[in-house]
Amino acid sequence: MLTIAICDDDAEYLQKIHAALDDFIFRQSLLHVLIKDFSDSVEFVDYIKANPCPEIVLLDICMPLVSGIEVAQIIRTKSAETKIIFLTTSPEYAVEAFSVNASHYLVKPFTQAQFDEAMSRIAHVFKNEPQQIAINEKGESVTLVDISEISYIESIGYHRYVHTPKGELTETRRTLAQFLVELEAMSEGQFIAPYRGYIVNLAAVRTITPKAIQMKDGANILIKPGDFRRLKEKLFHYTFERGGRS
Repeated sequence: MLTIAICDDDAEYLQKIHAALDDFIFRQSLLHVLIKDFSDSVEFVDYIKANPCPEIVLLDICMPLVSGIEVAQIIRTKSAETKIIFLTTSPEYAVEAFSVNASHYLVKPFTQAQFDEAMSRIAHVFKNEPQQIAINEKGESVTLVDISEISYIESIGYHRYVHTPKGELTETRRTLAQFLVELEAMSEGQFIAPYRGYIVNLAAVRTITPKAIQMKDGANILIKPGDFRRLKEKLFHYTFERGGRS
């Protein structure tokens, strides 16, 4: 059962969001979806603390007592996988939304087409079909790895080292360029080559500074001087236009 939570203190918009979601679910012929509505952010926080986090959260930002950004921060302490779509009357909170790895940002009033676009960017959550790539290791063995688990790929000498939370895998056949082509075909815009010898999964990035990319696993990857703005824009674009897969 896929759980989708809606939290908005405006009763009229809570109803509109629910109706837009019902319409999307019906047209996509989605089964086994549970929708839970919350008009009080405090009540929603209590629910989050006592239950597994929903797979998807549609969250108003401007709410009394506990803001949508604060709710999202609480969600992130429990789940890095929950997809958060913010809904707000103003675009001024985009940076804060970016900081909690939001999948999308909808400005009210929104159309059904805009809502559908936001939901379609996290469609893989409904399908639950991991995208995998085969790693050709030493001794002719092959290991399948979900691309969402790749933090970064490092090229040293004749080998490519694929870093994941489960450990490091050594690719003995592909070049870094071949890796990038395959990953781009599977998930456009998610993987970048910030510096010679590296491919980085934007979903695994914690932050980008003028000198380096800091990964969620603690690794630091140097960037070319003067490339900070371009890479920061790529991360921002991925987060809001693609929906990060972290």
